[in-house]
Amino acid sequence: MTPKNSSLSVVRFQAGSYILIEDQSNDEKNQEAFFILQSGSVQVETLVDQMLGRQSHVLGPGGFFGVIGAMSARQSNETVVALTDCSMIMVKRSKFADLVAEAPAIAFKIIRSLSNDLRHYDNELASRMVDENHSSDNAINLFRVGEFFYNNNNFSHATHVFICYLEHHHDVEHRRKAQSYLHKMKVKITIHNGFNRIYEDGEMICAEFMPGSELYIIQSGKVKITKIINGQEIVLAILDAGEIVGEMSLLNDKDRTANIIAYGETKIMAVDKTNSEKIILENKELAKKLLIVLADRLWTMYKQLANLLIEDPLTRLWDTLSTQLLKQHIRFGRRIPYEFPFRKTELLNMCGLSKDVGETAFKELMDDRNMSLAENGMIYCRDLEELSKTVESAHKIELRTRKVRLARQKNSEGRS
Repeated sequence: MTPKNSSLSVVRFQAGSYILIEDQSNDEKNQEAFFILQSGSVQVETLVDQMLGRQSHVLGPGGFFGVIGAMSARQSNETVVALTDCSMIMVKRSKFADLVAEAPAIAFKIIRSLSNDLRHYDNELASRMVDENHSSDNAINLFRVGEFFYNNNNFSHATHVFICYLEHHHDVEHRRKAQSYLHKMKVKITIHNGFNRIYEDGEMICAEFMPGSELYIIQSGKVKITKIINGQEIVLAILDAGEIVGEMSLLNDKDRTANIIAYGETKIMAVDKTNSEKIILENKELAKKLLIVLADRLWTMYKQLANLLIEDPLTRLWDTLSTQLLKQHIRFGRRIPYEFPFRKTELLNMCGLSKDVGETAFKELMDDRNMSLAENGMIYCRDLEELSKTVESAHKIELRTRKVRLARQKNSEGRS
């Protein structure tokens, strides 16, 4: 694609140029554009790659980078260096709709690629979150979700899950149990079909581990996104009108990764596999919205994964506080106080720390003169600029320690 008479522009970089630099600071230097390579090659590296001891990867013509930072309106999560002289198309955040109009195949390729990345990060996160009930068999996982809701007397959700299990899975023992549960509950639920649907407050739209074939656009109301971990239903997010949810299952043909539940009366528009690409690409603003949603969720998952890879528990707490502020686009200003909308228990759950380790780290956090608990139990920071400095210092120490250990491991492997 060469953008002649196009609103998109071509930029060139010489070999050795830094095109993007991953920014772990808390300033407001948000990325403005992403890039599609026309010629040449670039090297792409992320902090997570470094923390995992992975090699950077190389992109050639047709490759693209910088989409997450640009479309989520945040700092770059990649460091990109030109290996050769390069020519590339620069797509500003505001111009993605133009890319959809001029090169729909490329636009949909980018959307699908981000969806694949989202699935990858979700799997990475799941492998690092302790859940003694998790199985590699999603049929068993789905059945256990039904049992969770049944044991917690949420019979409408349990009924929804068990009906889905019977529709899609054929294990004799679990089918018999599911039928027994349904017979005991005797709950009737509404089966929603069609393009436009209305759900009552608390009504389940879909459950994690269900096969998925639709994405949903929230037209009015809200939905709650939850996940069952270690016998608890954890709220991951509450999404408002205009948001898109369920896109991973539609684009990747994979099972659902979370429960989607109406939060108040909610009207949604369902887009299924048969018309998804046509609808998305014929509606430039919908395509742009979908990419922004994917980029925003990828940025959040990337930050969560980077957090879980931090070895020092106290640094993990500092990093989580910083990430929560960045998610809300809150400025780290001097002498600006802030009360976080969560307490100790929620913070420790976000960090995936065990109770004993988490309690010790939280005590260290509260020993910092800049931090305290408000009267309502919420975590309180007196000066966000000081928090920013503490987080940056902790990141540097963590990365330096990890690099030293990885270097020692490589030297040890080389001698053996």
